[in-house]
Amino acid sequence: MSVQKIAEVWGYVAAGLAVYAVAWAVIKASIVRVIGKDLPRNALTITLDVLAELANNLPGALNRAKGGGMFDAPSRDTVAPPPPSDPQRGAVRVGALLVIAGAVVVASVVGAVLTGCPAPRLPAVEGCTVRASRCHNDRPQVCSSTGRWHDVGDLACAASGAVCVEGDAGVAHCALAALLNRYADTHEDTSDD
Repeated sequence: MSVQKIAEVWGYVAAGLAVYAVAWAVIKASIVRVIGKDLPRNALTITLDVLAELANNLPGALNRAKGGGMFDAPSRDTVAPPPPSDPQRGAVRVGALLVIAGAVVVASVVGAVLTGCPAPRLPAVEGCTVRASRCHNDRPQVCSSTGRWHDVGDLACAASGAVCVEGDAGVAHCALAALLNRYADTHEDTSDD
């Protein structure tokens, strides 16, 4: 049997042992997770732990016992490459390099400008009172320090089964329609005119 064939067989054995070690670690961790405590220390689990440790360390131990070289590439004579025929081969012209670098910078700037963020779309200045709130198109809005009305949230109140209301304190918010109906039913004006 050739040395290469023996190395191939030992490679398969080492791979199999590594698979066993990983499989045992996964099985052990899964059992611990299911039962919620460490595995009992008995002859079986100790034997499997020792085999897993040996499986990880056996290929290295065999390689060391052999004197190294089990996984080394086969030796061959080193031959120096022939000297280059053109002394300018591999040299870079600085001018050409600067032109290419400049083109890359220009292309990057143009690309950044063309794909940049769009201009912000701010609402018109209406001169509202800072921090005031209101309902507009079934959405609460609040007045910013620049006098613009800004929507609160991403969706209209109806998207969550609510309606926009302005509370007693003047704060606009989304309230569940069912609660509003129940409140209205209990506080109806029942007096006779």
